[in-house]
Amino acid sequence: GLRKQIPEQLEAFQAFVGNNPGVRFGLALHTELKTHDGHNLPGVIDLLGLAKLPNLKIRYPNQTLYKQGYEEADIAKLLAASDVLLHNSATEGYGMAIGEAQATGTPVIGTDMMSISELLEPSPELLTPPGPHFWVPNEPRTYYNIDRGAIVDRLQLVLDKGAEHWEKPLREWTVKTYDWTDVIVPKWLQLFEACKLQVETECRRTPPRNE
Repeated sequence: GLRKQIPEQLEAFQAFVGNNPGVRFGLALHTELKTHDGHNLPGVIDLLGLAKLPNLKIRYPNQTLYKQGYEEADIAKLLAASDVLLHNSATEGYGMAIGEAQATGTPVIGTDMMSISELLEPSPELLTPPGPHFWVPNEPRTYYNIDRGAIVDRLQLVLDKGAEHWEKPLREWTVKTYDWTDVIVPKWLQLFEACKLQVETECRRTPPRNE
């Protein structure tokens, strides 16, 4: 869609595959073949000619089995089996898929902006510079055009070095930064404790109307 820049990412992937005719590639698509923004993914792939590339196999999800989305175990298997995740959004909130991929040791290529910059801290060489920004009518946010050439370069870097180059550092960084028991819960408890006095002294109880 517009936010995820799926057609633009597919264009970059097409150029990358074309640059490496001697290598066999696989492309796994997410569950919904039609995005919320109206893109029909099989149609986009046909339009770009990706299906005709002899060294590319495209995997479509089983629509009967995955109508409501992949199960967590299946997502983990798919990410772990992948060499790279493309996540070059035009804008982003948190980017849960990035954390999930890195937890399996799979490197991520993403746009250098917002939360993506933070999440790709252990692999900054895989960040791509954001292009010129643009505004969308009736939406109070900025979108960025993605740099297709930079995506091709980062894909080539992963191919040349091998995805295993990033596997151990990504796993270790993810555990150190986002482990639920050792990191996230203590931070939340610390925050609650810091706010306790302010809540007790400044928050005023609003009585029910019948009092």
